[in-house]
Amino acid sequence: MIVARGVFYRTGGRTLVSDADLRVGAGEVVAVVGPNGAGKSTLLRMLGGELKPSSGNLRLHGRPLDDWAPGERARARAILPQHSALSFPFTVRDVVRLGRMPFDGAGGEHAVDAALDRTEMRRLESRLYPTLSGGERQLVHLARVLAQLAGEDGSPAGRLLLLDEPVAGLDPAHQHRVMAIAREEAARGAAVLAVLHDLNLAAQYADALVVLHGGRVVRSGRAADVLTSEMVRLIFALPAIVVPHPCFECPLVVAHPHAATPRLEEISL
Repeated sequence: MIVARGVFYRTGGRTLVSDADLRVGAGEVVAVVGPNGAGKSTLLRMLGGELKPSSGNLRLHGRPLDDWAPGERARARAILPQHSALSFPFTVRDVVRLGRMPFDGAGGEHAVDAALDRTEMRRLESRLYPTLSGGERQLVHLARVLAQLAGEDGSPAGRLLLLDEPVAGLDPAHQHRVMAIAREEAARGAAVLAVLHDLNLAAQYADALVVLHGGRVVRSGRAADVLTSEMVRLIFALPAIVVPHPCFECPLVVAHPHAATPRLEEISL
């Protein structure tokens, strides 16, 4: 559905993303992980069409992303950014309704109701957005992008969902709920890419992981193949052990403070 080939992004004399390859197909959840400043959000913004690559190719449904008109692109993909600035005294329901703008209201209220129910925000639909907590605001914006992803027929099939740190500021129960929703959207035919910092959430919910370091893709594949103690130690400077998860068929990363931390010169993958 969305394919990046040899993508670079340069600005101010710096290269933030370097020669990145990535593919997310319908029915898949792909998690992009990496340390702070690795280029994760920059890559996601290019995939969403907000930033234009300095070089390389981006294709959505086989068409160059540049060929998509803004309105057409808004009907084909939905983005939950890392930060959503909104200071107007809209109600929660009105904020979620913003997700229906690309469709001129077609199928709108049903999609809004479904999104509010799935994010557990229906109880707050009449509240003014500025009065909400940070976590509640994050869930409202998730509901907004779910309403957008529903399209005109109520189905996310064939659409792209981009999530930039979607669980930031949420309690553990809501973190898992958000990732479960991502999996549900993929099961209904969407392609989902999520930028995450929590390696265990990524391992539990994603079909594949893409590891960025210094703007480069240094590892990609199944969590069981990507997440090793050595990789976590080198890329994240985190002494850890990786063991089988006791409940799921995925690895579990456990911080191990007594292991040696890597020297900076080792981090060169």
